Amino acid sequence: MSIQTTYTCDCCGAKQETSDQFWVVQVMVRAYDTMPGYSSDGGKLKHWCRECCEKQDILPSLRTVGVQFTPPTFEDLIREIVREEVGA
Repeated sequence: MSIQTTYTCDCCGAKQETSDQFWVVQVMVRAYDTMPGYSSDGGKLKHWCRECCEKQDILPSLRTVGVQFTPPTFEDLIREIVREEVGA
């Protein structure tokens, strides 16, 4: 006997077999000016697939053509720290 889990996107209904590339989306509201201390988390959690998250600009798109991220070198990081400290 085996158990099979299917993950379903709450936004578009897409189904997949693994939880990879699936995110929990939650909206939280806080009103600072009108009602100090008011907070509403509501406990409403939605599970969205990567495509739906990209459509809402929650995650960066993997389909971006020609854009490559090159991580900074150790020397670049040291230079940036020195610039920040000298400017402070």
